[in-house]
Amino acid sequence: MKSLIALQKEQRLHHLGFKFTTKGILFVKVESLSAQRINHKLCGFIDKNADEALSRSRLQENDVLFSIAGTLGRVAIVYENDLPSNTNQAISIIRLIPPILPKYIAHFLSSPLIEKNIQAIRRGMGLQNLNLGQISKFQIPLAPLNEQKRIADKLDRLLAKVDACRERCDRIPLLLKRFRQSVLAAATSGELTEDWREKYSVVEPEKSLIKEKRFKIADSDENLQLLPETWKWDALGNYAQCSRGRFSVRPRNDPAYFNGKHPFIQIGDLPSEGGWIDAHKQTLNEKGLTVSKKFPKATVVIALMVQKSHEDLTSRQYSNLSKVTERGIQCDA
Repeated sequence: MKSLIALQKEQRLHHLGFKFTTKGILFVKVESLSAQRINHKLCGFIDKNADEALSRSRLQENDVLFSIAGTLGRVAIVYENDLPSNTNQAISIIRLIPPILPKYIAHFLSSPLIEKNIQAIRRGMGLQNLNLGQISKFQIPLAPLNEQKRIADKLDRLLAKVDACRERCDRIPLLLKRFRQSVLAAATSGELTEDWREKYSVVEPEKSLIKEKRFKIADSDENLQLLPETWKWDALGNYAQCSRGRFSVRPRNDPAYFNGKHPFIQIGDLPSEGGWIDAHKQTLNEKGLTVSKKFPKATVVIALMVQKSHEDLTSRQYSNLSKVTERGIQCDA
């Protein structure tokens, strides 16, 4: 590859006494390289004086950029709308000797073959960065010019389809979340079982399910959603025992209380979308069990001390809710 390119590397901006500006000449960073393009929103700016001092690293149209520090192996092509621009020492500038096609080289630099080369260099040398000599030695199969164009165009079309599929897949979690919310909304409003109620007119009155009347709901009836006739708004504390976990040991990571047979469930173990808790990262021993609190299977757990609350059901017998509102819960297997 060395015979095909001229390689350059930028001097350090701050070492030369310059600072970034709010506008001016585009300054490309490693994080600016995405999908073989330069993302202008992730670039900085420098003034003309800084660009003049860094003249060796000015970019030209059709330059291929390859990151050699930090995140290795990011690739981008410089297009006309990216100019004028400059770059930093973490990016190598691959300036191809015509008529080699930039897209052809960019695709191969993005390939698993080059990724394997990078990993091999890092393992052999113990380095986190690459140098220009190593980049120059990358072996890239060189096809005839017309075939380079054919390969580049074909890859553009195929990878565009891959990106479109990825975008659709990325939307799936949000769609599932919205679907789950709509189903829960239908269930808690009675809409989900509307046909069932019409079929089975004799339904156990909701009043028989209320065991206590110690708590009152905060909102007035006017502010609450309308419910089916056989339903009733009531405070959770009137038909459920609400309590919190206990784990008062300080420091909390004292090893004398951990690594036993009793699963210790913390907020991070709660599935973000709710559901059953079926895994844990920590356990308590018998000593830890004495300073905690046991809870049975199917206990509903709500984390209150995070930005986004989680609601989950325990899938096994929990021996302790260890400060549910602060840390998590402990459980028996």
